[in-house]
Amino acid sequence: MRTFRSTIERISDWHPRLFLELHIVACSSVMRLYLQPPAVFEVTCENIVSDWLGEEVQFKLEVSWSEETEEKAERLRATIQTKPIVEMAASSLAFILTPNIVNLGN
Repeated sequence: MRTFRSTIERISDWHPRLFLELHIVACSSVMRLYLQPPAVFEVTCENIVSDWLGEEVQFKLEVSWSEETEEKAERLRATIQTKPIVEMAASSLAFILTPNIVNLGN
């Protein structure tokens, strides 16, 4: 099974037109509650065309984060309710998949 490794902070580089700091911090906040870095997810793709995946339909996604982001995550949990944090965290993982695994264009 292939493995894609990234820091959550890199999504800002991959999507420079978007303000993603809150998403980055939210993702760290949620992952840290359950996992030590790096967080490892098994991802299954259905009906996805990906040059990176080729014919495979599954891969491992390893996501790590910095201490600075983790410190911000603690403050975010003290500031914002859980539901929007979880929603932003899920979006941030999707931002990792594009453009690396699935290229959606501009």
